[in-house]
Amino acid sequence: PIIQFGKILGSIMKMKHYPTVVFLSKQMELKAIVPNLVTLNILINCFCHLGQINLAFSVLSKILKWGYQPDTVTLTTLIKGLCLKGQVKKALHFHDKLLAQGFRLDQVSYGTLINGVCKIGETRAAIQLLRRIDGRLTEPNVVMYNTIIDCLCKRKLVSEACNLFSEMSVKGISANVVTYSAIIHG
Repeated sequence: PIIQFGKILGSIMKMKHYPTVVFLSKQMELKAIVPNLVTLNILINCFCHLGQINLAFSVLSKILKWGYQPDTVTLTTLIKGLCLKGQVKKALHFHDKLLAQGFRLDQVSYGTLINGVCKIGETRAAIQLLRRIDGRLTEPNVVMYNTIIDCLCKRKLVSEACNLFSEMSVKGISANVVTYSAIIHG
Protein backbone atom coordinates (compact mmCIF):
# COMPACT_ATOMS: atom_id res chain seq x y z
CA PRO A 1 0.00 0.00 0.00
CA ILE A 2 1.10 3.55 -0.71
CA ILE A 3 1.00 4.29 3.04
CA GLN A 4 3.93 1.89 3.52
CA PHE A 5 5.89 3.65 0.77
CA GLY A 6 5.18 6.94 2.54
CA LYS A 7 6.61 5.58 5.78
CA ILE A 8 9.74 4.32 4.03
CA LEU A 9 10.29 7.54 2.07
CA GLY A 10 9.62 9.60 5.21
CA SER A 11 12.22 7.64 7.17
CA ILE A 12 14.82 8.02 4.43
CA MET A 13 14.04 11.73 4.21
CA LYS A 14 14.53 12.15 7.97
CA MET A 15 18.00 10.64 7.53
CA LYS A 16 18.61 13.46 5.00
CA HIS A 17 19.16 11.07 2.09
CA TYR A 18 17.21 13.33 -0.25
CA PRO A 19 18.63 12.02 -3.56
CA THR A 20 17.64 8.49 -2.53
CA VAL A 21 14.05 9.59 -1.93
CA VAL A 22 13.96 11.25 -5.35
CA PHE A 23 15.38 8.11 -6.97
CA LEU A 24 12.90 5.81 -5.20
CA SER A 25 10.01 8.11 -6.12
CA LYS A 26 11.00 7.85 -9.78
CA GLN A 27 11.20 4.05 -9.43
CA MET A 28 7.71 4.00 -7.93
CA GLU A 29 6.43 6.05 -10.85
CA LEU A 30 8.07 3.65 -13.34
CA LYS A 31 6.34 0.73 -11.59
CA ALA A 32 2.98 2.55 -11.89
CA ILE A 33 2.67 3.02 -8.13
CA VAL A 34 0.43 6.05 -7.77
CA PRO A 35 1.69 8.48 -5.11
CA ASN A 36 -0.57 10.10 -2.57
CA LEU A 37 -0.37 13.59 -1.09
CA VAL A 38 1.96 12.42 1.69
CA THR A 39 4.52 10.91 -0.69
CA LEU A 40 4.30 13.96 -2.94
CA ASN A 41 4.87 16.26 0.05
CA ILE A 42 7.93 14.20 0.98
CA LEU A 43 9.22 14.61 -2.58
CA ILE A 44 8.64 18.38 -2.44
CA ASN A 45 10.58 18.54 0.83
CA CYS A 46 13.50 16.62 -0.68
CA PHE A 47 13.65 18.87 -3.74
CA CYS A 48 13.60 21.93 -1.48
CA HIS A 49 16.49 20.60 0.61
CA LEU A 50 18.40 19.82 -2.58
CA GLY A 51 17.90 23.44 -3.68
CA GLN A 52 15.78 22.38 -6.64
CA ILE A 53 12.84 24.64 -5.96
CA ASN A 54 11.61 24.52 -9.57
CA LEU A 55 11.25 20.74 -9.33
CA ALA A 56 9.43 21.17 -6.01
CA PHE A 57 6.93 23.45 -7.73
CA SER A 58 6.57 20.95 -10.58
CA VAL A 59 5.45 18.41 -7.97
CA LEU A 60 2.86 20.97 -6.83
CA SER A 61 1.65 21.05 -10.44
CA LYS A 62 1.32 17.25 -10.37
CA ILE A 63 -0.65 17.48 -7.14
CA LEU A 64 -3.13 19.85 -8.75
CA LYS A 65 -3.21 17.91 -12.04
CA TRP A 66 -4.03 14.66 -10.24
CA GLY A 67 -6.87 16.29 -8.35
CA TYR A 68 -5.31 16.40 -4.90
CA GLN A 69 -5.85 19.44 -2.71
CA PRO A 70 -2.54 20.86 -1.43
CA ASP A 71 -2.56 21.05 2.35
CA THR A 72 -0.68 23.31 4.74
CA VAL A 73 2.23 20.84 4.77
CA THR A 74 2.56 21.18 0.99
CA LEU A 75 2.37 24.96 1.05
CA THR A 76 4.58 25.47 4.12
CA THR A 77 7.23 23.18 2.63
CA LEU A 78 7.30 25.27 -0.54
CA ILE A 79 7.51 28.49 1.49
CA LYS A 80 10.38 27.01 3.50
CA GLY A 81 12.08 25.88 0.30
CA LEU A 82 11.94 29.38 -1.14
CA CYS A 83 13.31 30.82 2.11
CA LEU A 84 16.12 28.23 2.23
CA LYS A 85 17.05 29.23 -1.31
CA GLY A 86 17.20 32.88 -0.24
CA GLN A 87 14.10 33.76 -2.22
CA VAL A 88 12.14 35.27 0.65
CA LYS A 89 10.47 37.90 -1.53
CA LYS A 90 9.19 35.09 -3.78
CA ALA A 91 7.96 33.29 -0.66
CA LEU A 92 6.01 36.41 0.35
CA HIS A 93 4.61 36.73 -3.17
CA PHE A 94 3.67 33.02 -3.14
CA HIS A 95 1.96 33.59 0.23
CA ASP A 96 -0.06 36.47 -1.20
CA LYS A 97 -1.09 34.35 -4.21
CA LEU A 98 -2.20 31.54 -1.92
CA LEU A 99 -4.37 33.90 0.12
CA ALA A 100 -5.89 35.34 -3.06
CA GLN A 101 -6.76 31.79 -4.16
CA GLY A 102 -8.50 31.08 -0.86
CA PHE A 103 -5.89 28.87 0.81
CA ARG A 104 -5.46 29.14 4.57
CA LEU A 105 -2.12 28.80 6.24
CA ASP A 106 -1.42 27.85 9.83
CA GLN A 107 0.92 28.97 12.61
CA VAL A 108 3.74 26.77 11.29
CA SER A 109 3.41 28.38 7.85
CA TYR A 110 3.59 31.88 9.28
CA GLY A 111 6.38 30.95 11.67
CA THR A 112 8.36 29.69 8.67
CA LEU A 113 7.68 32.86 6.70
CA ILE A 114 8.55 35.14 9.63
CA ASN A 115 11.78 33.18 10.16
CA GLY A 116 12.71 33.62 6.51
CA VAL A 117 12.01 37.35 6.63
CA CYS A 118 14.10 37.70 9.81
CA LYS A 119 16.99 35.73 8.32
CA ILE A 120 17.41 38.35 5.59
CA GLY A 121 17.46 41.07 8.25
CA GLU A 122 14.02 42.49 7.51
CA THR A 123 12.74 42.68 11.08
CA ARG A 124 10.36 45.53 10.24
CA ALA A 125 8.75 43.39 7.54
CA ALA A 126 8.52 40.48 10.01
CA ILE A 127 6.74 42.70 12.54
CA GLN A 128 4.39 43.94 9.80
CA LEU A 129 3.62 40.34 8.85
CA LEU A 130 2.95 39.52 12.49
CA ARG A 131 0.53 42.46 12.72
CA ARG A 132 -1.12 41.45 9.45
CA ILE A 133 -1.86 37.89 10.55
CA ASP A 134 -2.86 38.77 14.12
CA GLY A 135 -6.35 37.37 14.54
CA ARG A 136 -7.25 37.66 10.89
CA LEU A 137 -5.26 34.87 9.30
CA THR A 138 -4.18 32.93 12.38
CA GLU A 139 -3.23 33.61 15.98
CA PRO A 140 0.41 34.53 16.56
CA ASN A 141 2.26 32.16 18.87
CA VAL A 142 5.40 32.17 21.01
CA VAL A 143 7.54 30.82 18.14
CA MET A 144 6.67 33.77 15.91
CA TYR A 145 7.38 36.27 18.68
CA ASN A 146 10.60 34.48 19.67
CA THR A 147 11.89 34.58 16.12
CA ILE A 148 11.41 38.33 15.86
CA ILE A 149 12.63 39.04 19.40
CA ASP A 150 15.79 37.02 18.74
CA CYS A 151 16.38 38.84 15.46
CA LEU A 152 15.88 42.24 17.10
CA CYS A 153 18.28 41.35 19.91
CA LYS A 154 20.92 40.14 17.47
CA ARG A 155 20.64 43.47 15.66
CA LYS A 156 21.11 45.31 19.00
CA LEU A 157 17.50 46.56 18.99
CA VAL A 158 16.88 45.34 22.53
CA SER A 159 14.33 48.00 23.51
CA GLU A 160 12.19 47.05 20.50
CA ALA A 161 12.56 43.41 21.49
CA CYS A 162 11.41 44.25 25.02
CA ASN A 163 8.41 46.12 23.61
CA LEU A 164 7.49 43.04 21.56
CA PHE A 165 7.98 40.89 24.66
CA SER A 166 5.55 43.16 26.57
CA GLU A 167 3.04 42.98 23.72
CA MET A 168 3.31 39.20 23.76
CA SER A 169 2.61 39.11 27.50
CA VAL A 170 -0.40 41.43 27.14
CA LYS A 171 -1.84 39.07 24.51
CA GLY A 172 -1.55 36.19 26.95
CA ILE A 173 1.24 34.42 25.08
CA SER A 174 3.54 32.88 27.66
CA ALA A 175 7.25 33.41 27.25
CA ASN A 176 9.52 30.38 27.33
CA VAL A 177 13.22 29.67 27.76
CA VAL A 178 13.89 30.73 24.15
CA THR A 179 12.26 34.11 24.76
CA TYR A 180 14.23 34.78 27.92
CA SER A 181 17.49 33.51 26.41
CA ALA A 182 17.13 35.86 23.43
CA ILE A 183 16.47 38.85 25.66
CA ILE A 184 19.30 37.98 28.06
CA HIS A 185 21.64 37.51 25.11
CA GLY A 186 20.53 40.89 23.75
